[in-house]
Amino acid sequence: MNVLSSYRQYPRSRVLIRPAGVTLSKNYNISPEALKFKWEAIEFNSRKKDSALSVFTKESIAAMRTELNREADKQKFLRMARLPVGSVRGRGMPDPMRRKMNSSTPALVQIKQELSTRNLAAVSPSNVAGPSKVTFSGPSSPQACAFLSRVGACRPSECVLQIDTSLDTRIDDFGKIVEDSLGVQISDPSLSTDEDVVIVGRITSDWETNGASKLTESTMVIEPSRYYGSGNRVPLRFDPSFKIRGGPPGLTGMSFFPGEIVALKGKNGGGGWFSVHEALILPLPKVSNRIETDDSEFTMTIACGPFTAHDNLEYVPWLNFVSKLSESKPDVVLLVGPFVDCTHPLVKQGDIDDTPLSLFRRTFVDPIQKYLSSNPGSIAVIVPSVHDLISTHAAYPQPSLDSDLISKNPRIYMVPNPSRFSINGISLSVTSVDVLFHLKKEEYIKHGTQVEPGMGDEPDPMGNLCRHLLYQRSFYPLFPVPEDPSHIVNLDVSHWGGLAMYDADNPGAPDVLVVPSRLRYFAKGVDGVTAVNPSYANKNTYANMRVAPGSTPATRDRIAVTIDNIHTK
Repeated sequence: MNVLSSYRQYPRSRVLIRPAGVTLSKNYNISPEALKFKWEAIEFNSRKKDSALSVFTKESIAAMRTELNREADKQKFLRMARLPVGSVRGRGMPDPMRRKMNSSTPALVQIKQELSTRNLAAVSPSNVAGPSKVTFSGPSSPQACAFLSRVGACRPSECVLQIDTSLDTRIDDFGKIVEDSLGVQISDPSLSTDEDVVIVGRITSDWETNGASKLTESTMVIEPSRYYGSGNRVPLRFDPSFKIRGGPPGLTGMSFFPGEIVALKGKNGGGGWFSVHEALILPLPKVSNRIETDDSEFTMTIACGPFTAHDNLEYVPWLNFVSKLSESKPDVVLLVGPFVDCTHPLVKQGDIDDTPLSLFRRTFVDPIQKYLSSNPGSIAVIVPSVHDLISTHAAYPQPSLDSDLISKNPRIYMVPNPSRFSINGISLSVTSVDVLFHLKKEEYIKHGTQVEPGMGDEPDPMGNLCRHLLYQRSFYPLFPVPEDPSHIVNLDVSHWGGLAMYDADNPGAPDVLVVPSRLRYFAKGVDGVTAVNPSYANKNTYANMRVAPGSTPATRDRIAVTIDNIHTK
């Protein structure tokens, strides 16, 4: 079909159609008929109501070229996303080791070619030694992460819109929870009222006006969504008789931090600020409280990276940990990255004798597969870090590592970061980002009087930090990311849905929350959830967890966690 025959119903456009249509069809490998459909779609969306669709203009050509370029960029990204991890190096840069060597170059130095992930699977096939005695339930595919297919596909203007929509959606979701659980109507904080009203919005700092980098009472403002308040920021002023309604018993203050979604009660008297009389603490989704069969008993060992000291790449803590595995023989080994840390001083200097992929395989994959082969009933779960050189995605949330890295061993489960999964019916939430340390640095505590306390454990500093994640329903509720660790987190706000702790498949709070942090290690109960900070392997600590048979009604009573020393004497 030629170009002119596709546009015969538009006779006024024939002068421009022939040269432009031929050029576009040739350059973008698109048929004249498909080109016509694209033009009609563009014109239909941009034309005035009831106007005729009859003229092919220079503006039409420019619009079509822009649209075709956008689609070409999107297809190029999707093709790159489908490439195996081994076909790109580190952060997606071409691997110079794959260039063909010039035959005239003297072979004085032999550079070992980096093994691709396909070669890894061929070189070391997995030895599956029978079925596992534990049942893993989690992401349905090795690369499971809902946002993966959309990463990088938007242009800057589209990404800004996605970020704005994500932030607003989070506030709207909380507003719906407040309305349903408390039976109140949400009001606009910028409107003057004579009576107390309830508002919902995001806490942020008015640092541009006051020059303060940290949240304080004088810089605190609330930002509602467009639905609940047109997005207008309103300064907050706390009443001297400030009260805290709900929350665990014994609460003496309310923690505020940038990005926190709060429900406040008070009024705007017309002075340009909202006077806060009460903070309303939302109810926490109930933790599973079920009785399992005796088959649900299992043991788990948890270790978190970095796995080597800062002054070498010998991975001594990791080797000691592997020795511990051989002694304790846990049913589940949970490993949290980074494994090959891009922030390690020697890696940053390029003082590394091996490629990231082969280092990961030799140091981590081979010992784990050897352990699984000698323990037929065990499995391993691997959570990546945004610092991992073996990952092609350096933003948070982050998809799982490629299953080819572990030779597609069916007993090694690659999960996203953060991730929610269950083992024998016990649900776990895991992240590799040090969110506890970031929260501790940024939170501001406003003291007040508690009224109508709810159920829960007695407050303590570490428990309160974990409680923020549970009540905010997010693995990383801070926004914006603090200036110091912003380059470490690489938060992708446009895909905030990947940070949600609860969803349709997991509507309740997890049984176990694993949050590795540089803060002191701990294992404690937080409002029905067992929170665990194993610290880091290079600090010689790791966690052991045992889940007893289902003989007690509360799941938490069946879970016992200890923090042990990784050092082998």
